[in-house]
Amino acid sequence: MNSRPFAVGSGLVFRNLDLPADDVGARLIEAPAGHALHICRPADRSLITENQGATWNFPAATAGSLALRILLRPGGGGARISLIDRWFNPADRVAHLFAMFSLEINGDGGAGGQVRLTPGAWHDLRLEWSGIRHAGRDTCAWSVDGVCQKDELPLNFPSINGISYLHLISSADREDPEGYWVSRVSVRCSTQRAACPTAG
Repeated sequence: MNSRPFAVGSGLVFRNLDLPADDVGARLIEAPAGHALHICRPADRSLITENQGATWNFPAATAGSLALRILLRPGGGGARISLIDRWFNPADRVAHLFAMFSLEINGDGGAGGQVRLTPGAWHDLRLEWSGIRHAGRDTCAWSVDGVCQKDELPLNFPSINGISYLHLISSADREDPEGYWVSRVSVRCSTQRAACPTAG
């Protein structure tokens, strides 16, 4: 097993990993457009939690943006994307309660009360934050394929140290072999949000 994820600068691009067939965690797979991380919820009662997840650490940032490319598999149970200031177990189903910001995407592509992502299609998500200390005031703007969404994510849990982890997990509440794929992740530190068109 000589392959591993390949990081370039502050971005992560997935390369081949030879993992055993009985591996129960999130896995790198061959997707039509290249390698992708497959996160789902297999049925395995020997596990404390069947929800697969992944974490990615990056330099702490009190302001910045995170971009990822995601594909919801048709029939999948959904995804939860959280930005956090500390490490949580990838399969921790309550990590989002301690996240600065968290985005829940239903299996049908619904997020923020509306259908935003099309299952079976790749989408570029961007989350941008410029403050993480004041609950009720600080928010995280998010966009789908370059279009900013009107409902910004509220600050859930204040932090003084800066966001330094991406936490991805299956949000399925039952067996979900489809889940979702992530093919690319990057982060950038900044002092202000970038402008983008707003959803109509």
